[in-house]
Parts: sequence; C-alpha cells; structure tokens
Amino acid sequence: MRRESEDELNDQGYAVLEKVSNTFVQALRSFCESAEGLLKEDGQVNDDLLSLYFSCLRFLRTNEQIDEDYAFYLLNSGKDLKVKLFCINPSSRLEAGFKKMDSTICFSATMKPQEYFDRLLGLDEEAKWYQLPSPFNPENLGVFVASYIGTSFKERSSSLDDLVELIRQVTLSNPGNYLVFFPSHAYLQAAFEAFGAAWPDQLIISQRRMMTEQDRQDFLEHFQTKSHVVGFAVMGGVFGEGIDLRGKRLVGVVVAGVGLPQLGVERELIRQYFGGERTGFEFAYQYPGMSRVLQTAGRVIRDAGDKGIICLVDRRFGESRYRRLFPAEWKIQQALSIDALSNSVGDFWLSHFSH
Repeated sequence: MRRESEDELNDQGYAVLEKVSNTFVQALRSFCESAEGLLKEDGQVNDDLLSLYFSCLRFLRTNEQIDEDYAFYLLNSGKDLKVKLFCINPSSRLEAGFKKMDSTICFSATMKPQEYFDRLLGLDEEAKWYQLPSPFNPENLGVFVASYIGTSFKERSSSLDDLVELIRQVTLSNPGNYLVFFPSHAYLQAAFEAFGAAWPDQLIISQRRMMTEQDRQDFLEHFQTKSHVVGFAVMGGVFGEGIDLRGKRLVGVVVAGVGLPQLGVERELIRQYFGGERTGFEFAYQYPGMSRVLQTAGRVIRDAGDKGIICLVDRRFGESRYRRLFPAEWKIQQALSIDALSNSVGDFWLSHFSH
C-alpha cells in the first residue's frame, strides 16, 4: 500500500484509498489467529500484544460494514505508517440504533444549528426539537465581542500585543480569576510568554501538554475565592469543559478565536463529503469550532448567584454566520476598540457592584 500511494504520501503526508486491499485484510486475519493462539498458551497476558490484537480485530469488523460513509486512508507518522478506517458520517448507523429503541432523547447545551445535528445524528422529520431557556438570570452575564482584533493564523503575530492588552484590561476591570482560551497550544504559549513579559507581577498559569490528573488538580487549585489568577488554556481541552468553578472562583473567560479545528486529513474528508465549499466548511470546521467556543463560554455561570463576563475575540464573531449560533439569552455588546471594551466591561461590573 505504501508503494502504491508513495507520490501522495510524499506530497501531502496522507493518501486516501478506494478500499482496503485483500492482501492487507488477509494479513490482519492471520495475525489475529496467531495472536489468539499465543494469548491462550501464555499464562501471563501481554498487554502490548492484547492491545494490538483488539485494534486489528476492530479494524476487521469495521471493514466488513464499510460503505460510502467511510474513508480508508494512510498517514505518514514519522517513520511509521498509520492505517485508518474513518467514519465521516455516522448518521445511518445512529439512525439504525435509534429505530431499535422506543424513544431517544438527545440533549446538549451546544446543539446548534439544528440542521447540522439533524443530519449528523440521522434524526427523522418527526423528531421534536425543544430549546429550553437558561435557568440563570441573563443580566448576570456580560458578553462582549472584541471584533477589532483578528486571531486568524495569519494575523496572530501582528495582533498579539493587542490581545495581551485586551487580556490585561479585562482582568483588571474586576480583580479575580479568569481563564483565557486559545485554539492551539502554540498560540497559547506565544500569548502566555508575551503577557508574562509585559505584566510580570500578575500571577499566570498555563495548561501544558500531557498533564496528569494531579497536574490538572494543581492547576484548578489556584482558582480560589480570594485569589487573582489568569489561567491560559486550550479550547476543547480538559479545562474547556467539565470543570465547575462556582462563585468567585471564576469571574470571566476570554476566548481568542472561533475555535476552528486544525487542517488535517479527516477534516478535509468531512468537508469534501458534505459539499466542498460552504456546507462542507461549516460541517468540518465552523460548527465544531463554535461548539468548542460555547462549551468554553459555559464555564462562567455555573450557579444562580454567579456573575461573570465572556469576551469573544475575533472579527468573525461580528458576522451573522457566527452570531446566529450564539445562545438566545446572550445580550451581545460589540466593542470596536480597547477603550470601548474597557468602558463596557467596567460598566457591567459597576452595575453589579452597586446592587
């Protein structure tokens, strides 16, 4: 397979094949048969062999039911070659599973837009959709869009100083604990270093790659009721969802960028499958990115008594194609300069301090 796809692998690092070759399938079957024999004979379980055996077995079983919703590709991974069956569109399989049940309830705080989830989840026309109002007072949340800063990949270096100044002004408006989220570790690290150099007296902490459970706990322990820390984290990571910092443990979130996933073979397969230009881009990049943004923004208000702010930083947040994806209860304030943003955020906190 490597020889047959050598040109594509050399040019773009991956190659999409029409089907899995019979020779490869037979080789996997032979391996599984041999592995089964070894695992039965050996009194002690070899974890590496067992893991590889189950990976090959899953591949073979998946290959037996592949159709146009799947893609088979090879990916250069250093000196190794990665072989993968990728499910581009899971809707037909989910639909078949739903039909075996008397009823199904799908729920999430980020199931927008409806047409996207309708198609991916394989929901039929009779499916009922309900959008429930937030149980929290919308007046307790300030949502600000800093559309004067560009955070696209090409703009990140030139706009970094402006972003650092924004983070500083937002976090000074009401001293407390804040999280700043980025779409990648590289962008995070650049902003973390620039902020630390500009404001060395401010306590800042950063998410690292491959953090242990203890590392994560240590990170969150910095967020106490009377502390003033600015944490830098990655959208879609361990701190972008599933954390519950109530009250004054977290008073604000800054989101740098619209959360677009990085370019890659699987994102491109999704884009091509769903229609190339507009719909393909939305399904492969825009909607998954906005899900990450909304999950991240959801870290702020966790209780009826919480008060906090969300600052979305990117020109694209001012466009209708993104604004239509915002929660209905958000009262957006758009800022076209750092002074306008500082004044709006300051007014929000002042209105709550006076109550």
